Amino acid sequence: MQECPAGKTFRWTVKVDFQCTRFYRPTDFDIVAACLHPCTERWEFRFAIIRTLAPHKHCAGRLSNLVRLDGRWSADAMGTFARVL
Repeated sequence: MQECPAGKTFRWTVKVDFQCTRFYRPTDFDIVAACLHPCTERWEFRFAIIRTLAPHKHCAGRLSNLVRLDGRWSADAMGTFARVL
């Protein structure tokens, strides 16, 4: 387990902090990027195609705000963009 400077705790995965006050639609954008600097203290990013992320459990047509970096995320920005185009 590792403690992020922002106070978030994780076990081998990093939590992405989507705004809890606005649940995004899968059509709001194509790709999301997560900056890992708050947890790793390195300027590294991971990218995911929005349509692969989990839906919200209670708000139909919205993305879950409980997002963890897993196999759906990639460090390869250009590869992620290419899969969307």
